[in-house]
Amino acid sequence: MDETMKRRLIKRILITAILTMIACILVSKLYWIYVLDYETRVKISLKTCSKEEKKIGEEFKEEFQKIADYSGKKEDASWIEKMGSLNDFYYFIDDHVLDQDMKVKFITAEIEDNKGEIWYDVKMKTHKKWYTGEVVEVDEKGIIHCTIRKENNNWIVTDHYWAEHDREVKE
Repeated sequence: MDETMKRRLIKRILITAILTMIACILVSKLYWIYVLDYETRVKISLKTCSKEEKKIGEEFKEEFQKIADYSGKKEDASWIEKMGSLNDFYYFIDDHVLDQDMKVKFITAEIEDNKGEIWYDVKMKTHKKWYTGEVVEVDEKGIIHCTIRKENNNWIVTDHYWAEHDREVKE
């Protein structure tokens, strides 16, 4: 093999290696999650979000976690009403809900202009007392999809749903 052939072979190997690394980087930036969207399985592409999108998503995560961690009386929780749709995750302690532990993890966000979407990985454990008096543990986990909108220079969650949901009741 002459010198020219060796150089061409080395160039081809280097180009192939570089292209392979670029492809791996691009694939790692994009991943797929299959979600249950109103009883229809759809494929959603969750792209790596910008720093600003992540900042907004993390701020909502903190509010989400604050609501989930609150265990006071409903009449003392008027601040939760200002949280938009996230207030659905407040379970006040009463005769039926004994305690709740929820962990919220930011996945990604897609925000454009004054509206957007955020996805969270949520794990929740609740101890409830059935009307029969029996105490059960309810484990829920899945992906929460939140729709957000900017109003009066403030972001609010306008809607949410369990995009993927697994629930287990243990007696």
